[in-house]
Parts: sequence; C-alpha cells; structure tokens
Amino acid sequence: MNKKEILKLAKGFRGRAKNCIRIARERVEKALQYSYRDRRNKKRDMRSLWIQRINAGTRQHGVNYGNFMHGLMKENIQLNRKVLSEISMHEPYSFKALVDISRNAFPGNKNVVLPTRKLDLFKNLFAISLILSFSLPKHTPAKQSDHHDEHEHPTTIENHSINHQNKCFPRFQYRYIIARNNPRASLCLVVEVMAAVAAAAADSCCSLTLFLLLSSFLLFSSKPTFAESDSQALLKLKESFDDGATGALVSWNPGSDPCNEEGTWEGLLCSNGILQGLRLEGMGLSGKIDVDALILLNDLRYFSVMNNSFHGNIPEINRLSALRALYLSKNKFSGEIPPDYFTGMGSLKKVWLSDNEFSGKIPRSLSNVSRLLDLHLENNQFTGKIPDFNQRDLRSVNFSNNKLEGQIPSSLLRFEANVFAENAGLCGAQIMVDCNKTDQTSHVNGGGDQNTDKPSNVNHGGDRNTDKPNNVNGGGDRNTDKPSNVNGGGDQNDNRKIIAATVTLGVMLIALIVFLITWRKKKRKKALNSGGNATENGNSIANIEAQISLPATVGEVHVVRRTGNSNRTVRSSSHPGTTRGGTVPELVMVNHEMGVFGLPSLMKATAEVLGNGALGSSYKATMANKVSVVVKRTKEMNSLGKDEFDAGVKRLGMLKHPNVLTPLAYHYRIDEKLFVYEFIANGSLLYRLHGDQGTSAAALDWLARLKIVQGIIEGLGYIHAELAYLDVPHGNLKSSNVLLGPENRTLVSEYGLCSLVSSDRTKTLIAYNTPEAIQHGKVCHKSDVYCLGIIILEILTGKFPSQYIENGKGGIDVVELVAMAISEGKQAELFDSEIASSSNSLREMEKLLHIGSLCTKTSLDERLDLKEAIKRIQEIRVDNAPESDPHPRKIEASPSLQDGLGDAKSYDNSSSIREGDV
Repeated sequence: MNKKEILKLAKGFRGRAKNCIRIARERVEKALQYSYRDRRNKKRDMRSLWIQRINAGTRQHGVNYGNFMHGLMKENIQLNRKVLSEISMHEPYSFKALVDISRNAFPGNKNVVLPTRKLDLFKNLFAISLILSFSLPKHTPAKQSDHHDEHEHPTTIENHSINHQNKCFPRFQYRYIIARNNPRASLCLVVEVMAAVAAAAADSCCSLTLFLLLSSFLLFSSKPTFAESDSQALLKLKESFDDGATGALVSWNPGSDPCNEEGTWEGLLCSNGILQGLRLEGMGLSGKIDVDALILLNDLRYFSVMNNSFHGNIPEINRLSALRALYLSKNKFSGEIPPDYFTGMGSLKKVWLSDNEFSGKIPRSLSNVSRLLDLHLENNQFTGKIPDFNQRDLRSVNFSNNKLEGQIPSSLLRFEANVFAENAGLCGAQIMVDCNKTDQTSHVNGGGDQNTDKPSNVNHGGDRNTDKPNNVNGGGDRNTDKPSNVNGGGDQNDNRKIIAATVTLGVMLIALIVFLITWRKKKRKKALNSGGNATENGNSIANIEAQISLPATVGEVHVVRRTGNSNRTVRSSSHPGTTRGGTVPELVMVNHEMGVFGLPSLMKATAEVLGNGALGSSYKATMANKVSVVVKRTKEMNSLGKDEFDAGVKRLGMLKHPNVLTPLAYHYRIDEKLFVYEFIANGSLLYRLHGDQGTSAAALDWLARLKIVQGIIEGLGYIHAELAYLDVPHGNLKSSNVLLGPENRTLVSEYGLCSLVSSDRTKTLIAYNTPEAIQHGKVCHKSDVYCLGIIILEILTGKFPSQYIENGKGGIDVVELVAMAISEGKQAELFDSEIASSSNSLREMEKLLHIGSLCTKTSLDERLDLKEAIKRIQEIRVDNAPESDPHPRKIEASPSLQDGLGDAKSYDNSSSIREGDV
C-alpha cells in the first residue's frame, strides 16, 4: 500500500470522525441547555466555550497519544520518557490508560505486536476514549514545544503545553454515561479519539499504517462489535459452572436478551434493561467462577453465589473494583485470603463469607473498606486478631465460630456478644472475659516450681520454708489472697458438707423458678380472660407465646421511640433465632417507624383475631405502651433456611415509600414464622367495598376511588422498581392487601412473599391464579398487572371478584363481565351505585374501566405493561380533585434494596433502580 492509498483511507476515516464529533457537539449543546437553564438566575451561554474545549482538548490528547505510539514503534525510550512525563504530570487518567496499552498491546515496549483478540484491543482503545472524554482539561494553546528531538523521529508533531485543573469536568460526564450503554455512542467516542491520533501522526507512514490496521480490524470486521454483550459474557460464565442435575441455568440461552421484560434468564437483577446483579443462590452450582467473564459485565454491582458447592481458594473477584455487594456464604471455599485482597474495592458495602472453610488471618485490607455496612465471617477457621473496623456506617458484623484470639477492638463495642461467640481466644468487655487477667489455672498431676510467685502445681508436699502459700493437697495457708488449686486432700467432711449445701440450695432455687413461671402464666391468662381481650377460639398473643415455647422469665424489652436515626442498633442478633444461650427465639426488627420492641413485649400484648388468610392468621396486638401492631402467623414458609429467609425479609424491610406498608419485624422458627406490621385502623379496601360497616362509615365516592387507584399504582410501581429481580414482585395483590389510612391514603402490603412461600402453597397467592399461571404454570411481572386490573374493576363495579376464591365458586367474574359490557357498549351500567351518580365524571370512569380491562387481557402481548398502565391512569384528571395530599405519610430514608447500591429515594416511573446499596 503506497502513501497515496493510505492518505485516501485516512481521509475517508476522518469523514466518519467528523460526523461523530458533530453529534457529540449537538449532545453537549442539549446537555448545556438543561444544565444551565435558569440556574441561580445566571443565563450564561456556555456552548462556544465547551465546544472550544472539545476541539482543543481532543487535539491535544491526540498529539500526546500520537507521540507515544510513534515512540513505541521506533523503540525510542528517551522520547517515551519525555511524553509519559508530561502526560503523568498533566493527564493522570490518560497516563494510566497509556501504560495499560503499553503493557498489553506492546509487550516489553520492544516489538509492535497486534493483540490476537479483538476484545483485548478494544478494551485498551475504548478505555482511553472514555477516559479522554471523561477528563477533558481546561486548555490554553501556547507556543510549540521543542522538548522532543527531531533527529530521533523524522516527523515533526505539533505539541502544546496545557494547563490542567487535575479534575474531571462534571458537565461532560454525560458522554461517558451515554457511551457506556449505547454502542453507537461508544463507536463515536472511539472514532473521535482515533481520528485525532491519525491527524497527529499523519506524516508518519509507519504510525498511520498501524493506526489504519487497528481501525480496519475493529470497524470493518464482519461483526463490528466493541464489547462482548452481556449475553456472551453470561454464557461464558455458565460454561465455567457445573450445575449438575439441577439444570438451574437452563434458561440462559444464546440469542435472547438476558434483561428482557419477561425475566426469563434465571438469577439476574436488571433495571431498565441493564444487568446490575447476579443472584445465583441455592442452585447446586460448582466448578470455577470465571472472573474474566464477570469483568465483561460493566454494570455489575451485586454478586451472590450463596448456598452452592464452590470450593478452593477465593476467586479473584477483587478484580471487580466497582462491586458493591459480595455474597459467598455457604460454600466450600477454603485457604487463606491475601491481606491486600480487598484493596481497591472502595465501593464494597456488603461482604458475606460465612459458612465456608477460610483460614488464616482476617484480611487487614477489609478493615480499610470505607463504605462497609455488613460483614459476616462466622463459621470459618479464621485465626489471629480481629482488625480495627472504624467504618462509621458499619451496622452488622459476625465473627462467631472461628479461632480468633486477642482483645476485641474498641470500634466493635457497640455489637452484641453473640457475634463474637465460639472464639476461645477472644477477650473483652462484650464477652465478659478480662484481657488483663493472668492465667492462674493449675495443671494437676504434675510438678511445679515451688519458689515462684505463682501457686505450685503439685499433688504432694511443698516447700514449707517459703513465704509464699503452698498449693498442695494437704497444706497451704487457707487465708491467702491467691486461690489454692487442689484436687483433693484436706478435710473430707468439710467438702461433703459444702457439696450437700450447694445441692440443696440448687434444688430449692429450681423449685422456686418453676413456681414463679407457673404462677406468672396463670396470672396472665386470668387477666386476659377477665379483661375481655381474648377473642374467638381463645386466640391471643399469649397463646402464640406458649406455642413458640418462649420462656416466661425473659425480661421485657421496652419500646425505644425513634428520635431521628433510623439505623439505631437493635437489641436483636444479626442472626435471628437464638440468643446468647442458643435457646430463646428473637424478634428481628427490620423497620423502626414504630420504634423498637422485643418478642417479650409482643407476647405480653392484648390480642384479638383479625382473620385468616391464604398464608395464615392475623392478630391485632396492643402492647403496654398502647402501640398497636398486626402479627401475621404463617406455617407456609418452611422451604427456606434461616439465612435465606433472614436475607429475604430484610430486603423487603428496606423498602420505604408513602404507599407501601413495610414489615416492622419478623420472628423465625423452622415450623412457623411471625410477621409484624403497623396496624392501620381503617382496614382494607376489601372491607370498605364489601364489609358491613354500618351507617357511620363514609362512602367511597368517585374521587376517593380514583385516589385509591392512583395510590396503588404508585406503591406497585415502586415495588416493581425495587424488586425487579423477582419473577413477580408483589405476587398477592388484591383488595384485602390494600389498606386505607387517614383520608383514604393507600398502603400496599404483603409484597414479595412469593420467594418465601413453599412451592406447594404458592397456588394460594392471587398471582398464581392468573391465565398464564393456570395455562403454563408460569408467572411474570405482568401477573401483577393482571391483579391490578382485577382491583380496578372491583373498585369501579363494587362486585366481589371470583378470582379471589381459590375454587372459583362464588363472587362475580369481573373480567368476563366487563369485557362483555364493553363489547355491547353497556359499560355505563356496570358502575357501582355509589359512583354512578357522578355523571360529570362518566368519561373518566369509562377510561379507567377500559384500562382495567386491558390490564386483565389473557394474552401477555395484549396486556398492558405496568409502566403504560401507570401512565394512562395518571392522565385521568378530575377538575375539582385536590392537587396533592395535604398530609403525606412520612417515610424514613433507608438503604435501597439493591445490596450495595445506594439510598432509596422517591419513586419515579421513568427512573431505574438507584445505584448505591445492586
């Protein structure tokens, strides 16, 4: 290829680059219009300044990049040192990328070697493209620099001195965000920087030849892709797994989108089509974890392989520097973890390494992870001392059942004693072991130095001439301050008397305790019966106490009213189910809106039965401080182990939204579970629509019903955003699980329980009575939409849906009723008599009826998705309706459900899951 042909190719390539730069400028202008519009009343036109920086900055980066490439090919070490020196001083981000290119694309800086894999080449070029676009400097053109030697390379390349602020321009970060998720924008960025390289090295035939080879290799291949897709990366990861007979990953098939709306790929956490986490728990997986494949998942923030069969040393997951939650518990990992393993994982928030076979010291780098929230290392073989964890936001730790020793750091004083249990060598105030106390325990059946300050460890005799007490079987000064460590001898009669007295006192004490327990239980039952608080079937919280075998001697844990800090440490173990003694079950708080209380307080509460549902019975419990809660007792959630159940409920407890009723606490036992919710006095929507409320109950007019529907979609939309990883985020949406607060404020409750319910009992949930579940045995996100449609039709018609009845006998098939009325044009005849008189709102009511009908289509393709349903419902307006709720329900801020990814904020229908806590 002669020089003329090379220049012709370069000209065509520059044309492509010019178009991409034009697109970039247009995007800058659009971003600036939004960024600077009326900001603090400053109407400054920044477009020309930013476009100037794009041109000047890109050109200067191209000059430096061209010099570096030219020096590599000429093996000119002196030139490279000069260029790298300038870059390292003024362009730290570019410097790192160029060093990576030098190491990967040009091993040893001796020969120009093209990478054998397109991916390796792309990673280098794309990385520098993003870095250059992400960190454009403030640039001031200056006179040409003459620091390079023209005799060392025949090409004279324009060079400029530059003035940096050494920090990124925040208003330019949008280019990186666009490029990260948009292949076309990625191509434009790569082309833009490579065009600058071509311009800088145009007179160097060798440099330009290499440049065109790389360009054509990337841009004109049969399949021009600049990164392996998430699908390819996941399939590569799957190849490294062995799922044995379970076939857990059979849904991972090539040719389909992993993050499609149906969520057919098992174990993926997606948000708006972006893969943010892998939750491969309890799938029977083994083999090797291919970290190279995980690195290709650019947005991966959450990784969990809990409860599988992986073994060997800990994989190099520390290469995922952006990871925020790591769950490796309940596997067979072993060996020591390198001390610097967690160095560079500054985004990490949650680390679960429990129930493995790790040994050696706890990595000190783990104590330097500044954003750490949860750390679980229990049930391993860790040795040595516990590092000092000074993280301000650290809220949950567990070091129990290891081989740790030394003093417990003062930074961990706020945690309970049980998180340090079963470590024989530990000492500290929490576990009531004095670290300063010398070991004076005698070792019998052996000799000893009888002239030392310590007691002599002998069986016979002693130095009668010493001034120190002899600890022998028959002698020694009994008045000494130091204990006499003996096995026998002395006055046998005295020993027998002491033993007899001790046994007698012990028997009397036990008898007294048994009497007090019996008397206390009888008194409590008598008080309940005489006070009129026990209700039908004799059910009360006291009965629940008896059935879960809670000792009556447990002291009451008083309610602590919240004063602002929602992350206050609770007096419950991070591993519920046992106390320090391992016998007393606990109540685990997951939400502090009603304060903090313990299971004893709940057991002492007066109770009344509210009803029986698909998953169990509900009780209203009023505690001594007059706080009322609802206790739901179920035996249909016994398929999960304690850790899985614990993690699942805590995720549900992290949701915070004005239209969502979050659990307050839960209690775990193998054979039954308790859920505690805030008591809502106005009851459920089902009761308001169909219950016998008497004449005093306010009727639900059209405005009230529309407000209720709008509250439901707000809450359901938030649940779908936060629990997008579930097959069906709510799963049991019906009018009995929609509660009405003051002024008919809607609260959606009992969400996300499908993942906790035993598989043989899921059919009792309303989502499993949808057409797709009945026909194909499969549920999806649109199953919740079907349930939403049922509620809308129920609200408008006032009919009790037959879909709520398991055998289908009873009620009205509102779906068929409405579909028939719409086809005959008789929908106006369907409306409930309490709203039929609102003739001026008939059009809006018909709109809502049609939306409800579209939500209940049998075909998933014809059924509305949730976002479209929300959009259409929000478009329904009533002229005299209030603009906003005058008394919105206050909600505490709390970490988002997405482990390791950020704080939950108010739900926006157009927004994705917030980054910060996936």
